[in-house]
Amino acid sequence: MIKFLRLILMSVFAFHIVSPAWSKDSFYLLSIPFKTSLSPAQVKVTVDNARGVETISICNNSSKSIPLENIEFIFNYKAPMPTNIWGNLGISWRVANQAGTAVVLRGETPDELFLPSDPNCTNPLTIQFNAATDVPQPSLPFVFKVGDTRSTDLDRVNSSIHNDITTSTVTPVANSLSSIGPFTTKNGHIIDKNGNPITFKGVSWFGFNNENHVVNGLWQSDFDTMLGQIKSLGFNAVRIPFQFDFIFNPSIAPSGIANYCKGSPCNTNVPRDSALHTFQWVVKQFTDNGIFVLIDDHYEDNTYVTNQGKWISGWQRVAQMFRDNPMVGYDLYNEPDSHGLTWEGSAQGTAWGTGVMSAAQAIYAIDPNKLLFIEGTGQAALGANWGDGFATDDVTVSQGISNPKNLFTQLLSAPYLNQIVISPHIYGPDGTNNGGPDHSNQGVAYAAWSRLNGYLFNNFFNVNNIHQSGFCINGTCHLFPIAVGEFGGKFEPSDPYYRQDVATLINVATYLTKMGDGNSVSPSWFYWDWNPNSGNTGGILKDDWTTIDCNKVNYLKQYLSLTPKPGICS
Repeated sequence: MIKFLRLILMSVFAFHIVSPAWSKDSFYLLSIPFKTSLSPAQVKVTVDNARGVETISICNNSSKSIPLENIEFIFNYKAPMPTNIWGNLGISWRVANQAGTAVVLRGETPDELFLPSDPNCTNPLTIQFNAATDVPQPSLPFVFKVGDTRSTDLDRVNSSIHNDITTSTVTPVANSLSSIGPFTTKNGHIIDKNGNPITFKGVSWFGFNNENHVVNGLWQSDFDTMLGQIKSLGFNAVRIPFQFDFIFNPSIAPSGIANYCKGSPCNTNVPRDSALHTFQWVVKQFTDNGIFVLIDDHYEDNTYVTNQGKWISGWQRVAQMFRDNPMVGYDLYNEPDSHGLTWEGSAQGTAWGTGVMSAAQAIYAIDPNKLLFIEGTGQAALGANWGDGFATDDVTVSQGISNPKNLFTQLLSAPYLNQIVISPHIYGPDGTNNGGPDHSNQGVAYAAWSRLNGYLFNNFFNVNNIHQSGFCINGTCHLFPIAVGEFGGKFEPSDPYYRQDVATLINVATYLTKMGDGNSVSPSWFYWDWNPNSGNTGGILKDDWTTIDCNKVNYLKQYLSLTPKPGICS
């Protein structure tokens, strides 16, 4: 189903933790006494210019965090400072003053955001801007100010900041999932860090994948309000489609974020300087609230087709970005069929099986604890929707369809095997504009889906009527978890496909329940979608971006055990 790079050279002022040692390009600068702890923190500043990017790195090696608000950084710089300055996600830097070579930068932000991992520092503070390589680098004295008018020159080893640094008192709201990541798989189930099988009951919320570069609807409703609605409806996961353009180009800004919604202030805390900042902020808001986030490289992004190496690099950046967040997983590529990809390769692009292995290896090398969701392709002849298509049995493959058997064979010996989740998409006529297979008949639907993906989970007989324990090759078998990545419909009686569509969606739900028979939990699922501006299906919200569509919620309650708070759609 179809829904809706410029690489920027960045300079970084980042705080890097190091052992006390001297090098010609580094300065040991300060110890930081906190109100609650007077233990000094060794800090190192490095200055570098590479590829037209100024880089100054400073890292706080303390258990406490420097507040990311009401701070200043002062240094000497023999060139006009650019106005486009960025750094830690969520910090808005501006030039407060430049008199001669003395530069004063002010950083302001309301809260401390999740920051990219750094090999030498847990929470680096960053300032970034472009600079010509022939411009002299920023130089001493460095002055750092926190919260008041006092400041300390950071021009010698072990100097100290005399400002009292206090930490934030904001405590994230959490629910049952907040402390049970990271996740892996076992015997066909997704399990938490304690080994307990779980079901993700999720909803997609698109926008980072289109021209707005932010979850849609903020032009009309408040982000925090909608996040609260998602929680109150009982969803414990959200799938966020995105594209790689803003990952490579932090200067891309989000659009469509209103300051007033229905006459009241809204979205007051949403970062707007950079789509990259907004993206990480949105992910963190969900995970801080105990909601698992599945990050999905969506249809609009063609990086894989045009430059697979760049696609891998993009996933590496994302993996670094969220390495320390156990509540994040990755959907490698949405509906590869939509770009003409097959498992073995085609004129339209590199083999999708090769892409899966390359991305999985690259991500696993950075972060071995993330779930990796794989979508299928190339089996429309079997009645597969885009995103489905995992059949490997010889009888079926002999019909000339694309075959993922080589991929599954390689996965059996891969170190990340237990991080792999199979994620087909299943739609009725609404989701495909009546251009897809007819799965309104339960017997036909079950037979198709068991052949296309269900055999991997072990609850169905294969096409030869042999009970198969997942994917097997040469006597070695593996059960793969199934998580339906997309399904949904309009649920409008006036829709000409209403009966057929609802019958299909009921079959999807009972199919998942059947796969869960005899197990402690059923497979996971992500409903398409939250957005009412999805032309094929509409959303959980109606067109006002406020009212909940209870026809859809009640379907999820009745057939897939969604549990809203009392009084919602009752």
